[in-house]
Amino acid sequence: MPFRRSPFPATQERVGTVERGTVLDLLSRALQEGYLELGEYDTRITAVHSARTVGDLMGQVADLPPAFRWPPQPLPVVGGPVAGAPVGAVVTPYPTPVGGFVTPHPARETSHGMAIASAVLGSISLVTAFCSGIGVVFGIVAVVLAIRPMKAKDKTARVGMALGLAGIALSAAVYVLALIAGVAPFPGSGGSS
Repeated sequence: MPFRRSPFPATQERVGTVERGTVLDLLSRALQEGYLELGEYDTRITAVHSARTVGDLMGQVADLPPAFRWPPQPLPVVGGPVAGAPVGAVVTPYPTPVGGFVTPHPARETSHGMAIASAVLGSISLVTAFCSGIGVVFGIVAVVLAIRPMKAKDKTARVGMALGLAGIALSAAVYVLALIAGVAPFPGSGGSS
């Protein structure tokens, strides 16, 4: 995609879903880290959802510490507007003297999706703990999916991890109780009748 210079100042460029999502993520992090109060956060996310231009979005994070500002610093152009961009970056071609801004594609979205999947599977593992050991399988998958997002300090991943471990523990407890009671916990497992 060739880099196009806009006749409008950079702050008047239109924004789309990716840019709004990036700013919403920044605001969520600012709330989690105590830089925003809940009421102020609600006001700002409403403004982000109705934002039409780069300037509208920048205004929602302008008073926050640099780690929460958008867009990030422009990258130098070497052979095109995306040279030096991180792998998986989404390039938004807002004109600057040195080229376009690069908004890193949120790996957080992928890891947050994994965290949500972990929480869902962890919940399923609790429910299926009484079903011939299927809860163990769901619990293990939930724990595995929670590992990467937990490194990014995703709270949903912690929930998924806890639910997965609880599902595994509950499945093990059901198995042990079934053995003690003399009931075959799994078909063909040879428990006494």
